[in-house]
Amino acid sequence: MSGLGQVLLFTGAGIVFILVTLLVSRLISPSKPNSEKNEVYESGEEPVGSYWPAISNGYFVLALLFILFEIEVILLFPLALVFGKSTDPIQAGILWVAISGFLIILVAGLAYAWAKGHLDWMKPKPEKNTFSGVVPEERYKAFNSRFK
Repeated sequence: MSGLGQVLLFTGAGIVFILVTLLVSRLISPSKPNSEKNEVYESGEEPVGSYWPAISNGYFVLALLFILFEIEVILLFPLALVFGKSTDPIQAGILWVAISGFLIILVAGLAYAWAKGHLDWMKPKPEKNTFSGVVPEERYKAFNSRFK
């Protein structure tokens, strides 16, 4: 059997193993949903408002950029090792062109993301304090002015 055949065989066996495992767990696991089990758990507290918070897309873009540059390091490290051990000038030139082209593409992608504003974070808008207590507001301001 060729190397590709072995890879395909192991890939197929892995997929079959995962599917069989998921099917068996689905068949033997107890499933008795009720309103209590379907509630969102917040350390024993009742949730207030929506329990699906609005998450900024900036987190996802940043995560994708992080993964992209981690893959860059993983791909460039072996090339750099081969480049460092290369004694053939033609092979070294080919590796240098490959590394440079790869880096140029990545830097162009980073510049594009930066220019489009994908790396800018939304700054939170501070809310005005609407607390009304028994102490007059002038006393609060006088007290806080001592610490400026």
